[in-house]
Amino acid sequence: MRILFLVATFVCTSIMAMAQDRWFPGAIVKTNGDTINGLVSAKAIEFERCLFRVGDGLETEYTADQLKAFWIDTGYSFQTLELPANEPKFAMVLARGRADLLKCKSRFFLLDSLNALFELETIISKKFVEDQLMEVTQEKFKQTLMWKFSDCVKATRRIPGTTLVEPSLVKLFNTYNSCFGEQVRPETVSPRRNSTFYVGVDYGYLKTKLGDISEEWYTSIDKSQFLHSERSFTGLSFRYSAGHFKGVSFDIAIQKLEFKFASVKTTKDVTLAAPFDEVTYTTVSRYSTIRLPIGVSYSFFSWRKVQPFARLAFAAHLNRGSLNGARHRVLSNGDTEDETVFGVHPTNFSFIAEAGVNVKFGPVMVGVRGSLDRLNSSFFSLRQKYPFDIASPQTNLGVIASVGYVFEWN
Repeated sequence: MRILFLVATFVCTSIMAMAQDRWFPGAIVKTNGDTINGLVSAKAIEFERCLFRVGDGLETEYTADQLKAFWIDTGYSFQTLELPANEPKFAMVLARGRADLLKCKSRFFLLDSLNALFELETIISKKFVEDQLMEVTQEKFKQTLMWKFSDCVKATRRIPGTTLVEPSLVKLFNTYNSCFGEQVRPETVSPRRNSTFYVGVDYGYLKTKLGDISEEWYTSIDKSQFLHSERSFTGLSFRYSAGHFKGVSFDIAIQKLEFKFASVKTTKDVTLAAPFDEVTYTTVSRYSTIRLPIGVSYSFFSWRKVQPFARLAFAAHLNRGSLNGARHRVLSNGDTEDETVFGVHPTNFSFIAEAGVNVKFGPVMVGVRGSLDRLNSSFFSLRQKYPFDIASPQTNLGVIASVGYVFEWN
């Protein structure tokens, strides 16, 4: 249990310490024109500042009056925007070409080939209509677009159906820029991620607890021993992550689990021919299962080489091995008796919740995670007198270490 507590503490501390601190390859352009390549933090996507570092060096914070532009190689591009009566801000470049589409917070701008800036806006005014004061919405941005895009018939045909939202504007600007053979940005500006496939091995440690037993068994079973099991297991894992599913991956694993529940108890048994004769009961139940979990995991962020994640899985169980509990009874006079005292109905399905961290060293990934699942295995008496008196559920709490190889492609 101490190991589980330490792992949980490590995971939570990592998440709190590294929250939202993702870094991507990119570059900055200073006001003097110098371009510096390095790493740009995702915290920069706030239009107010840019966090930048070279390699593992110290972070430097830049404001919009200190840079001309910055970008992330796989997607985002920002440039400084001089707004009237406002301090300079960073604006995200959504489309680039003969006409650039820029976004600063919730405001959109058109930058033409002469570097003239026009805000795309909707004006809401009030006027009296039939003696009632009503709000009137004027889509001024459509007038601006009709004027600036008048040299492209294909684009002007789209303007009436265009709305002042990012996807609609990006499509329109790409249509306009394509009229002149200009290089245009993709309609999505999210950083593109490569698809990956991971194959690895797992080694885990499970601490299992059964539901409470009935009072009828207290005389022969030490429940502090019997209701708990600690076993290790091994397995194979396969995980796929598509580039367009940001932070999401799908996986399947094959794991062999073994469970052993045992108790040794010496007591006085008044049911024997010799009253209060001392009896030692050794009770053992064991079974094994092949667990096939199919799950989905989400990586919250990436900090240098560390990726905290959470995972949910649905598992099928292929049970095998001994599915009953045997009891060996030794009387004080040396006589022994063996009997099968209860059966086991293992579950066929279960749900698993996990959380942990992965660390990537080139193509090699190592990880550790905590695991929790709850089974509906039933332990029941074979005696007619006490039917179904050893209860489920079966709760498994574990720590799993993994190591594997990551294949990556565009």
